[in-house]
Amino acid sequence: MNRNLIMKQAINTLRILAGNLLLAVAVNAFIRSFSMTAGGSTGLALIISHYLPAISFSLATTIVSWSCFFLGLLFLGMKFALTTLISTIGYPLFVQLTGFLTTSQVTADPLVAAVAGGCLMGAGLGLIIQSGASSGGLDIPPIILHRKLGWNLTVTMWLADIAFLAIQASFSPLTALLHGLILIACTYLVMNQILTIGTSAVQVLIVTAKSEEVRQLLEQDLDKGATLLHGKTAHAGRETDVILSVFERKELPALRQRVSDLDPGAFMVVSNVQEVRGLGFTGWKKIKAQDILLDK
Repeated sequence: MNRNLIMKQAINTLRILAGNLLLAVAVNAFIRSFSMTAGGSTGLALIISHYLPAISFSLATTIVSWSCFFLGLLFLGMKFALTTLISTIGYPLFVQLTGFLTTSQVTADPLVAAVAGGCLMGAGLGLIIQSGASSGGLDIPPIILHRKLGWNLTVTMWLADIAFLAIQASFSPLTALLHGLILIACTYLVMNQILTIGTSAVQVLIVTAKSEEVRQLLEQDLDKGATLLHGKTAHAGRETDVILSVFERKELPALRQRVSDLDPGAFMVVSNVQEVRGLGFTGWKKIKAQDILLDK
C-alpha cells in the first residue's frame, strides 16, 4: 500500500479518536457533572442509567453504540458500518476512561460548563466528520428510516432529540434543561466552524466599464479564475460583463486597490461564502449529509 495513503489513514484515525476523546471529556466533565440534559446517544444513555441504576452510564453508552452499529450493519451494509466502527469502539472506551472527570469540578458555574461542553462537543464532532467518518450512535436509526421509508432525516433526528430531552425533563430541573439547550446550540455553532476551517472565502461581483482589463488583472496579475456573467446596466442600458470571482479574505484589500486604480467608477459587491472547493482552494471530499448531524 502506498506510504502516503497509510499516513493519511493513520492521521484520519488519530483525528477520529481525538474527536471521540473530546466528546467523552465534554460528557463527563460538564454534562454529567452538572446533570445537564443532552440529545443523541448521550441523552439515551443518561435515560437508561437513570431508570436502570444497575447499568452505569459508560455501560449504557456501550450498549447504545453497539446496538446502533449492528442496526447499521444489518440495514445499511458493511461499508456504512465501517465508517462508524472507530467511534463505536472509541467513544464508550473514552467515556469509561474519563469517568473520573465527573467529580473533578472543572468549573462551578453551570452556564460556563454548558458553553465549554458545547464547544468541546462541537470540536469533537467537527474532527470526526472532517475525517470522513460517522459519529455513529443515534444518527443511524433516522438514516435507516430515511433510506427505507423516505422519512425526512433532519426532522426524524430532531424529533428523537426532543423526545429524549422531554424524558430527561421529567427527572431533571428546569435549569438543567435550559443549560442542555445552550450546550446543543454551542455544539452546532462550533461544529460548523470546524467543518469550514480553511474553506471560507469571499465572493466578488465587479461591474465595470473596463471588464476586460479587470479580467486580465485577476487572471494574470492575481492568478485568480473568473467567470463572466453577461449583464445590462439599468440606468444607461449599457451591455457589460459582470465579473464573478472568489478570493481568500486576506487578498481582498489588494483587490480593492487594484480595481480602484483601473476604474475608480467600478461597482464591487463583496459577500461571505461559507465554503469553497475547487482548483486553488480546498480539494473535493465527499461528506455525506447525514453525517453532519448532531449525535453525541
